[in-house]
Amino acid sequence: MTEVTKNITVDLSRKGNTRAVFARQNDKGSRVLNITLTDGGESYFVPYGTVAVINFLRSDGENASFAATVNEAGGVSYTLGLWALAVEGSVRCSISLYGDGEKKLTSSDFYLDVLEALYSDDDFTEDTDSSAMTALLSSVATLEAKHDMELLVLEDRMTADITALETKHDKDKKELEAEIGRKVSETSLSTWKMQYYRPKINEIEGRLDSLETKIGAIHGASGEVTISVSDWSDDCTLILAIDELGEYDMIVFDPVSPSDRDLITDHEVFISAKAQAGAVNVSARSKPTGDISLCYFIMRGGK
Repeated sequence: MTEVTKNITVDLSRKGNTRAVFARQNDKGSRVLNITLTDGGESYFVPYGTVAVINFLRSDGENASFAATVNEAGGVSYTLGLWALAVEGSVRCSISLYGDGEKKLTSSDFYLDVLEALYSDDDFTEDTDSSAMTALLSSVATLEAKHDMELLVLEDRMTADITALETKHDKDKKELEAEIGRKVSETSLSTWKMQYYRPKINEIEGRLDSLETKIGAIHGASGEVTISVSDWSDDCTLILAIDELGEYDMIVFDPVSPSDRDLITDHEVFISAKAQAGAVNVSARSKPTGDISLCYFIMRGGK
């Protein structure tokens, strides 16, 4: 029998403006719908494994759904049967896609314009097309069989992986025990050496401490100090205590971080170059809004 193919586009996200598809009452198996799906006007490719169903609502109020075919182009194809074309008038149609689990996606509506047949077919019979439910049950059975097979493969892989991990664990355990044995032997030898050399090491460390003390007394000392917001008096001055500072020493300050430098610049903080024993004078044009951290170096002076 000669077939007529009608290509139409149906959107999944917005109402369509597809023109009604012409058909004759009681035609069967001769009119093929090739339906391209879009999502907001953009091309939509029906995923592999999806079950497609076409839904009909005839002018007499009867409705039904039938299994359609997902074609190689990623669209949906369906050959119109007797049920959809049995009654004259407008037939409201839509496409439903069923995916994994309970996922369902239905398109906007499109229409069939069924013109009255010019003859009466007394031998009219219902379609023998598989219903949507039959197609869905078949798809579910296929997916369950595929899932069971994948589960068996996964279990085999997990068993193999566990066996490999246990083998590696045993090997690593033996290597670790051997390494611990070597370390114990080395530790015992090291302990003996430390006991033997400890008095000499203590003597050398004592000499170094004494030397550092002498160097500090000659060249100076360094440290860090923080000026808190609460340290400032109402006239934006304060006395900063530096215990290591001698009467004839000179001290140099430097901000610890860029934020400390910004506070010093913004509030015009001034630190007196002339120090007194144990303290320096600090003043500012305006009271700083945050704590200021300073590092310092003391250069030893003499009378």
